[in-house]
Amino acid sequence: MASNDSAFKLLVQYQPQQYVDRFFPFPGAVYAGMLPTELAREPLRADVLLRVRYPAEGGQYYGLHFEAQTKADKYIERRLCTYNLLAEEQYDDLVMLSTVVYFERCPTPTPPWQRFGPDGRVMHQFDYTVVKLWEIPVADWLSSGQVGLLPLVPFLKGATVADLEGVSEALEQIPDPLQRANTTYYTISFAKRVFTVPVVNDFLRRNKMIDTLIKESPFYSEIIELGREEGVVTGELQSIRATIMRFVQKRFPDLTAEAEKHLATISDIPTLEAMIDVIPYVPDAAAARAALGL
Repeated sequence: MASNDSAFKLLVQYQPQQYVDRFFPFPGAVYAGMLPTELAREPLRADVLLRVRYPAEGGQYYGLHFEAQTKADKYIERRLCTYNLLAEEQYDDLVMLSTVVYFERCPTPTPPWQRFGPDGRVMHQFDYTVVKLWEIPVADWLSSGQVGLLPLVPFLKGATVADLEGVSEALEQIPDPLQRANTTYYTISFAKRVFTVPVVNDFLRRNKMIDTLIKESPFYSEIIELGREEGVVTGELQSIRATIMRFVQKRFPDLTAEAEKHLATISDIPTLEAMIDVIPYVPDAAAARAALGL
C-alpha cells in the first residue's frame, strides 16, 4: 500500500488550490505554484511546499509548508521549526506557514513550540498549525466539493465504508484519466488501512465502478504485473529494487546506472516502497532524481 506522505504529496500536486482553501489559516488565499522541497541541509526534504498569495487579488506571497504525519513523533516541533527556517532561508521572499497533518489517532503537540531560558523567559517560539483528521466531521468534507481531498475521507470522524459510494461518484467526475485513477487508488489504499482489507474488498466486489476507475491508470496493470513477476509482495529487496529500475529504465534511461548503484545501498523496505509509489508519476528527470534520493 502507498505510504501516507508520498500519497499526500501527489494528491496535493493534483489539486493544490483545494488544499490551500482547506488548510491555509486565512480564507481567500490563492495557489501560486509548487516550490522544490529539497532544503539546503542534506538530507532534509519537506513533504510539500507551496507558494500562495493572500489576499488573492494584489496580496503578498507566502509559503505553505505541509508535513504528513502518521504517528506521534516527540521531535516533530523541532523538525517543523527546522524545515520552516531552512525554507525561509531558501525562499527569502516568503514567510513560511507550517501545517502538520496527522492521519491516524495519536498524541499530538499543542502549538506554539516554546523554549525557555533559566529564568523562565521564552527564548524562542515557533507557531504552526495541527490538523487531526480524525476530529474533522466526514459530512463537512463530503459537502465541500473539494474532490482532491476525498482520498482522506476514511480518516475522518464518523467515516464508514458506505461513504466510499459517494466518494466514488465524485471521483468519476475528474476529467483527467490518470489523476482520476490515481486519486481513486489512494482512496482505496487509505480505506483498507482504516476499514480493513476484507471489508473494503467486499465493497469493491459490489461497486464495479470504483474498481474500474482504479484500473484506468496506465500504470496500474504494469505495477500489478511487475509486482507479480518480481515478487514485490514477498518484500524481497532485490525484487523491489528491480521493480523501481524497470520504471527508471523505461522513463529515464540516462539515470539507469546511477540509480542502480544507489538502490543497491538501500535496504530499508518502506523507503524503497515509497519510491515505487512516486517514480511512475514524476514529470521529469529532476523530479525522478529527487524521488530516488540521487
